[in-house]
Amino acid sequence: MKPNLNETAKQSSPEVSDVARAVRFAIAVILFGLSYVNIRVSFAFGGFEDVLAGMGMTYITLPALTNLIFAAHPELIFVSVIVPLAALACFWDRNVTRAIYNLGLLTALIIVQLILLYHGLSGPLMNLISTMSGDK
Repeated sequence: MKPNLNETAKQSSPEVSDVARAVRFAIAVILFGLSYVNIRVSFAFGGFEDVLAGMGMTYITLPALTNLIFAAHPELIFVSVIVPLAALACFWDRNVTRAIYNLGLLTALIIVQLILLYHGLSGPLMNLISTMSGDK
C-alpha cells in the first residue's frame, strides 16, 4: 500500500508538506507560462487564416491539421482559457497530492495543444517552402 503524501506530511516533519506545496506552486507557474503562450496563439490563429486566404491558399491546399485547427478554433480558445482557471482551483485543494497530479495532467494537456498549434501554423509554411523549392 502506498503512503499518502498528505498523511505522511501530517505524521512526519512539516518539511514534507512544505516541499509538496512548493512542487505544486512550481508546476502551476510552468502551467501558467505555457498557458500564456497558448492563449496568445489561440487568439491569433484567426488572423493567420486571413493571411493564408490572402495568399491564395484555400482549405484544399492546406494541411489536414491546419484545417482541423481552423474548424476547432472556438474549442481551442475555450481549452486555452479554461486550463489556467482549473489550475487556479488546484490551489484550494487540501489534498496536495491530488492537486499535483491534476496540475501535471493540465500541463500535459496544454503542451499537447501547443504542439498541435505549432504544427498547424508551420504546416502551410513548410508546404509553401517545398512548393517554391520544387520538391513537390
